[in-house]
Amino acid sequence: VHPHVLASSGKPLLRRTVTGCFCWLTTVDKNTVRIWDTSSFASPVKQFTVSYPAEAASYCPAKQRFAAGGEDMWVHLHDVNTGVELEVNKGHHGPVHTVRFGPEGKEYASGSEDGTIRIWQTDWLESQQADIVAAGAAAPYQNGNKR
Repeated sequence: VHPHVLASSGKPLLRRTVTGCFCWLTTVDKNTVRIWDTSSFASPVKQFTVSYPAEAASYCPAKQRFAAGGEDMWVHLHDVNTGVELEVNKGHHGPVHTVRFGPEGKEYASGSEDGTIRIWQTDWLESQQADIVAAGAAAPYQNGNKR
């Protein structure tokens, strides 16, 4: 297999990211995010179709999340078991070209064509929901951004 082509699609990859343990490879091809087990590369372990044009993605096995970003200038956090979008993080003023989880998965960073790097909290929404439930109010924010 050519280093930039995987057997299941035969197409060149737009972007790829390897986890810190080198056990998982995340690839992006337009609206498709794939997670591969690097011990075999036989076929993707998980595959998701996202509703936005993605250019970069990263998988965090510890949190069972993947984050992706692209032309829409937002960073999307998904549950890896269901593919459900959990959060949308706004703040870049150009396409997102890279996304990467921190070593423990507590945060992830995104880099944009606008020259900025933003750091997001992986469990931000859960921590806010606990505070909101305790206060008895509705959740008006997602990772610092008003809905």
